[in-house]
Amino acid sequence: MKSKILKLYDYKDFPIEKKIRISCPREYLDGKLKCVARKYKTFADAKSVEKRDVLTLDLKSDTPKFNRNGIVLTVCSGLFDADFENRLVGMALGEKADIDVNGVAVNVVIRKIARGVYPQVTDAMIAEYIKGKNGYDGVNGVDEFCSRVKALYIEEEKKNHIGKIAQDMYCAVLDNSEFYYDPEELEKENFALVRSVEDELKEENLSIDTISYEKCREYFGVNDSAELRDFLLNNTKELIASGLWLLSISGIDTDKASLDDADNLDWSLIYDYINDNIEFVEE
Repeated sequence: MKSKILKLYDYKDFPIEKKIRISCPREYLDGKLKCVARKYKTFADAKSVEKRDVLTLDLKSDTPKFNRNGIVLTVCSGLFDADFENRLVGMALGEKADIDVNGVAVNVVIRKIARGVYPQVTDAMIAEYIKGKNGYDGVNGVDEFCSRVKALYIEEEKKNHIGKIAQDMYCAVLDNSEFYYDPEELEKENFALVRSVEDELKEENLSIDTISYEKCREYFGVNDSAELRDFLLNNTKELIASGLWLLSISGIDTDKASLDDADNLDWSLIYDYINDNIEFVEE
């Protein structure tokens, strides 16, 4: 590469929390067991409204949306205004109430309250649920399922922690290092990036020069075409800088390598280093 590293921050100087406590929340495990039991869920009549209950309502209002009888609503499902649905919680069977919904008066009558009842999970339910699902090979029964759920959750959390540390380390290295960007190399790589973005925008009949403010904000977090071009140029610099760093820590002479060579490498060296320097304490 023609671009050069002028000063490189040593990633091993980045501070890493040495001990991380990690556990599977009871709520997560309960949610997984509920997924198993959902197929066997039944409904029972209830006397007062709780979240996720299925209600039959009579609504009277000057607004057609709220002027309907026998409408079925799962509480806090988002079918109606969130404030309206939250106001239903705690109401009793047969109760009538006038609820203001964004300035619209709505008379509500609770005609029926049905609550989902989940049965106790059995070994047979577990066997049926895990068929064809990855990660549950060899699991037999509820206890082993719970143990596997916890193990999978903890393994995923470990990956998330390592990934977050790697991202912070990456930013620290680039922010605290200095690079020389060869003008020709920078222009070539930026041209390729701009062209790829133009090709994507073309599918929506847009271009960098014609993209609207709304689309700029939505897609790239910038305000206009000029800021978008600066954004892409900075991305190109980051691409070159990260490529130089990855080649360097992999023991490859950057003078004899290309950015394509960096693309063929992975970040396992960084992830392995972080993993070797962290103790995960499972609780």
